This record gives sequence, structure tokens and C-alpha cells, in this order.
Amino acid sequence: MLGLEYIEGNRLGSEKEKVKVYLKEEGGSPFIVRGAAAELVARNVDDGARCLDCGVGSGILGAHLLKKGFTHIEGADIDDYRDVANKDAYSEFRKVDASMEAFPWPDNYFDAVMSFETFEHLENPYHAVRELYRILKPGGLFVMSIPNVQHIFNKIFFFRKGDMPRWRKNNNHLGIFPRGVFAKLFLRLFTIQSSGFFLGFFPWRFLSRISWWPENEMFGHTAWYVLKKKE
Repeated sequence: MLGLEYIEGNRLGSEKEKVKVYLKEEGGSPFIVRGAAAELVARNVDDGARCLDCGVGSGILGAHLLKKGFTHIEGADIDDYRDVANKDAYSEFRKVDASMEAFPWPDNYFDAVMSFETFEHLENPYHAVRELYRILKPGGLFVMSIPNVQHIFNKIFFFRKGDMPRWRKNNNHLGIFPRGVFAKLFLRLFTIQSSGFFLGFFPWRFLSRISWWPENEMFGHTAWYVLKKKE
């Protein structure tokens, strides 16, 4: 949530309406809202698989997957921010602080876990990854996305300002995952099956209106991955 200020986990309960209003007004990440996240899941996961949407937000991913025939999607988030229209997409929803709490599912429970545009918000992403690994079946898939830190504008901005636009103090992006950190966080427990980028853009003055930027490491808005649980 780029435009929402950082709210500590122990304050989120009292700020629930603020978060819901923001999600309603902003809609969430374009990767999810435009259906690209659901397309990625549908290409890689059987629609009869037992799936977990970790970081449900407004529930729009579940709604997209329901239309694609997915029959068993459970949801988890620190609180229930789902739109009423999206609640039927989930067979079950549980409140979980992914940074601090043990996930309320047994070992080797899910065939696939999805977590789109979530890890950059977590205070303790290492705990969350270990829990997702635990509840995935052997060989299960972890389909996820994060902001593309390798974008050329991030590098230019950091060189000039010592900061990055999508991780500034006025938003709630906390985790930043360059290649080495990504490897330490995810690749100890998972192998990459496929990866790519979504939505080429360059957020600077008139250049932000150009729509033909390539969807690659240099210009992609979002980096996505299909990861497989290591045995």
C-alpha cells in the first residue's frame, strides 16, 4: 500500500477502517487488480488444489480465482479487510499476524500458497517464509510478487537521494529485497520455477504517461516468482 503510512501491527486493529477505506479508494496493486496475479496462479496451479491466499487485503485475488474455477481458497491476513462482494471466494478466512504468529494450519497442508505484494509490508518476513514453507506440502508451489527493487528509477533515485521512491518514510513498505537478501529469505527453502516482471513504467514527469516501457528488470513495476518447496 504505497500511499498508506506505516502502522505498527499492534495498532492495526484500531486503524481497520482507515485501511479498508484506503483499499477501497486505491484498489491495491495493479498486478492483482488487473488480473495478472490470478492468471499467473491459473497457469501454474490446478484449480482443484488446496490454496492459501496470504495477505488477502480486499479479497480481489480470491474473486478472480473463483471466476477461474478454483474451488478451495483459504485466506489469511492480520485483519479482515475483504469487500463483502469478495468474501464468498474464500472457503475459510483466519486472522494471522504473519510476522509474529504461528500459522494455524498443520504441516504439509496446502498444495499452493499465494502472497502478492505482501512481503514488503511485513516486519518479520523471515518468520512468514518459514511458516509458509512449513504448511506447504512437499513439492508445493509458492506463487508471489514484490516490488521490483532493480528498476532503473530506484537506482537513480538512490544515487541522488539515498532513498527509494517506493520505500520512503511516508508509506508502509518496510522490506526491500535485492538479489542477496532475496536469496537469503526465499531461496534457502525454495527453488525458482519461473519468474518475470509486470507493467513497464518510468515514474518521472511526462515519462510516466508513456505506456510502452518493457516488462523487464530495468522497467518492471512488479517482480513475480513461482517457487517450489525444497525437499
